[in-house]
Amino acid sequence: MSVLNFFSKHWEHLVLSILGTTISILLTFGVNKMIGKSKQQADRRLAAVRVMSNIEAYARQLDRVHDHTMSADTMANYILLHQHELDKFSEQTLLQFVLTSAPDVMITYDNSAEQIFTSSFDIWRNVDNARFIDVAGQSFHTMSIYTEEFNKWINAFIGHADEFMHNHKADYASDKDYYIAYLTDPDTLIKLEEVHPQLDRMRYVAAVLRWNNRQGMQLMKIREEDVMKEVASAEELDPADPIPDADQYLTPRPQLP
Repeated sequence: MSVLNFFSKHWEHLVLSILGTTISILLTFGVNKMIGKSKQQADRRLAAVRVMSNIEAYARQLDRVHDHTMSADTMANYILLHQHELDKFSEQTLLQFVLTSAPDVMITYDNSAEQIFTSSFDIWRNVDNARFIDVAGQSFHTMSIYTEEFNKWINAFIGHADEFMHNHKADYASDKDYYIAYLTDPDTLIKLEEVHPQLDRMRYVAAVLRWNNRQGMQLMKIREEDVMKEVASAEELDPADPIPDADQYLTPRPQLP
């Protein structure tokens, strides 16, 4: 073999070796990049699904509070329409009017999800969609403001009833007269007038939150059933394991022998 042929063969093997190593490195980096991109997409999707499921869970709570408070709305409207006939009802019936017309359920809102969403760099980096972040941020802001607004109204309603009883109950010879005075009081009438608009507003807020979620699903290319499945899994609690009853933990004070 000539020297020229030797170096030619040696160079060919060297080039093939370098080329094989280069291709191997490129494939390794390429696969790792694909894996990293795939994981980022999965993290992005999971973060978005959990954000929207949190919003849907709040909207469902509004549905439940609305349905529960409809009886108060019905009774409030009945009282408003029969202002001049209240003396025809029995004392017990008037008491039911007082109790049933008062909304008694507040909204609960755990803002931990909002705080994580608004302050976590990892979530912002994973989601990587400014429009979705804006839409979700609007929903969280709405949930926070509306919870405060509605619960403030409930507290004002209850506070008025407590204040009226404290200041005026002793002024009336019978409970029946007191109930009629409360149900015809101008401030009470204002509260009763507010019940129906409050429920309308509640339905509107729930509808806006769900509309925002539909926008978010489009932006993140996520199916509605995936969000609903996440909500359902969070709501699946064991009915056989209810919250502890406080009365079961009441015990008599220890007595000295």
